[in-house]
Amino acid sequence: MENLILNIVGSLLATGILTFFSWMWLRSKFNRAYRKASYHLRNGEALIEANQFRKATEEIEKSIKILEDSQKLKLLNQAYLYMGDLSMKNDDWESAVNHYVLAQETGTKIRDGVSEDILYLKLGSAYRQGNRKDDAFRCIDRAREIQEKINEHPMLAETFTRLAEVEMERGHFEVAIEHYLRALSFQERIRDKRAQAASRTALGELHSKKDNKSEAINHYQLAIQLYREVGNQSVAIMLDDKIKELSLV
Repeated sequence: MENLILNIVGSLLATGILTFFSWMWLRSKFNRAYRKASYHLRNGEALIEANQFRKATEEIEKSIKILEDSQKLKLLNQAYLYMGDLSMKNDDWESAVNHYVLAQETGTKIRDGVSEDILYLKLGSAYRQGNRKDDAFRCIDRAREIQEKINEHPMLAETFTRLAEVEMERGHFEVAIEHYLRALSFQERIRDKRAQAASRTALGELHSKKDNKSEAINHYQLAIQLYREVGNQSVAIMLDDKIKELSLV
């Protein structure tokens, strides 16, 4: 009986020791993978800063391969985001869309990921560059919905500007005007004169397309004043020429 108990205890101890060392081995393996992936990711970041996008892409692709195998989701989320941004710089819109979608998917499984509205804006930009205007509008408008839930969200001026640009490209001039006016109201609140000047210029162009000459001239004049205030005389002169052309027609 005593021998039986000793055999059972010995067997349990052996199993426990084996389990412990197996766990330690797995932990060590995952730690090595994490360090290696982090190394490639840091290299990629440095190469992006140095504008060496091809080499940066190679480093981050290595990081992604390791992270997908080890399921280190926080780093993987960051790597997908970097790959999306690099794809945008390389004019590979489809790759950008795919990686931003992957960043969205991993972002739902972690804390402290990239803000949901920022990802929608990035995805909208990728769709827009890939000439998928309807998808671009859907994503950017979703970013707007998220941002409007936060009082005085600092990104709303830019988001309304992007919505206006997409609507202008889709030929929806009235809606584009509404979005530019919304953007302008936020830009005036934060006293961003350069952004105000750009919005006034775009409003002038839209009203010119609609043959609303007086409205176009009014916005161009306001834009000229703003451009002069920020020291951009060349654009002010160009807009002054546009006003002269409209006045002659």
